[in-house]
Amino acid sequence: MEPVLKKLADSNGIKGSGLDDYCRNKKLNGIVLKEMLNVGKSGGLAGIEMIEGVVIAPDEWTPESGLVTSAMKLNRKVITEKYKKEVEQAYSGSS
Repeated sequence: MEPVLKKLADSNGIKGSGLDDYCRNKKLNGIVLKEMLNVGKSGGLAGIEMIEGVVIAPDEWTPESGLVTSAMKLNRKVITEKYKKEVEQAYSGSS
């Protein structure tokens, strides 16, 4: 994921020194959200199907981190608790 974020950041004049910097950059988050919305629109998604916010996390989601199960299914409760502040900010549009 880091090479993709770095390329996107570089092409938009955003400087960073690693994955943490890229994930926490509000401008880059906005660009990722815009790209996702463009893909959704071009794919024919309706307004209600479009996402409202995005959180880019530097953490690897593995069974060891507890963010997914051993069957690689999302552990929604743990994810929600871990990223509660970021998700609230993403959906409120605040920083």
